[in-house]
Amino acid sequence: MRLNGGQNATAAELALLLATAKPTELRRGPEALRLAQAASSSVNDTNVRYLNALAAAWIETGDPAAAARTLWKSVRLARMRRDKKAEQRLITRIARLTR
Repeated sequence: MRLNGGQNATAAELALLLATAKPTELRRGPEALRLAQAASSSVNDTNVRYLNALAAAWIETGDPAAAARTLWKSVRLARMRRDKKAEQRLITRIARLTR
């Protein structure tokens, strides 16, 4: 799936909603994953919001290892921005996933 600029944000937001919906019966993991992958890859995995949606989709589809790998990409982006708070928050989230 190819997305343009405005569609990326919409796809990522929808992916996050589909991956984290409450009640859980509304969740659609495979669709969330497809949308999040399309959004994130369209910007070469350089958007933290899109990566967050992708990590949530990986979790919902039962692949916490892929979610952790995705979050490490966000850690690298936080380090490039010298955002220590975001970096630490992400590392804590990864630690919870890999327990």
